This record gives sequence, C-alpha cells and structure tokens, in this order.
Amino acid sequence: MLAESTRVDPVSRLAALEAAYGVPLDECADEVTASREPLDDDRFYLAGSNGWIVLIQAAGGYEVPGLTGWASDGSWHVTPADAVAILRHWHDRYGAELVAMWPGVQELAVSRPPVDPAAAMAVARQQYAYCPDVISQGAGSLADLMATQVRARRWFFWWD
Repeated sequence: MLAESTRVDPVSRLAALEAAYGVPLDECADEVTASREPLDDDRFYLAGSNGWIVLIQAAGGYEVPGLTGWASDGSWHVTPADAVAILRHWHDRYGAELVAMWPGVQELAVSRPPVDPAAAMAVARQQYAYCPDVISQGAGSLADLMATQVRARRWFFWWD
C-alpha cells in the first residue's frame, strides 16, 4: 500500500473527490464570523476511549493507513493509498500527525493549521473531499468547517 501511495498525487485526488461529491461552490471565507472559534480543547475522541494501543514502525503517522490496510467506510472512495498520500500532504504543509485511528475514524494533531482565510477555505474543501461527513454530519457548511476545525490544532474525520 505504501508503494501505491507514492503514485497518488494528493491534490489531484482531492480535486477528483471534490468533483465527485459536488462540494458547494457558493461557500466563501467571507461568511466566517468572529463568533466562530476553532475547537482547540485538545480532547481527542479516540484517545479518551477504552481500546487498544498498537505500535507500528513507520516513517510517520501518515503511513499507518497503508501499513494496516485501513480504508474509509465503503460508501466513500478513500483507499489506504489515498489516505497515506493525503495525510502525508497535510503533514508536510500543516504539521498534521495521525494520533488515533479506528475503522472509519481518524484524528490528527495539527501544529501549523492554516490561518489565512483563502488557504483555510482551500483546506476546508480538501477536508470535505476527503471525508464528506465532516459537513453532512458535522459542521454543516464549508464556512463552519473552516472556522471550527480547519483552523484548530486537532482534526477529526469519520466516515459513516
């Protein structure tokens, strides 16, 4: 799976997923108001739950989906190779580290979340393309996703 991930261009793959899911084009960064703040309380859902701890030798947490064969729920189209490429991209750009994973769930600690409104909106679109449930069952809109998760130091993804 790791070798396959090197053939995935994460930006192109996210654009293809965005086109497939029909990300709303009328959302814009100007919709974000000062009342919406990032969710930076450092509480990770999976880390606070009972479960297993597994140690996996990897160059970075972004490799773990490929090493374990993890995939999003079958109704979405994120393969282990996609996940590795996209998580590596976010790791390189934003310091995103995979800290917990379960079937259909990923949690990331982010050391350098985007703060520029245009960059943050671009990442909100990427996050929706990666995991549409972050809007359809979570934030409700790209603007809210940008305001609450994208600018935060933790990102949570789940696939139903």
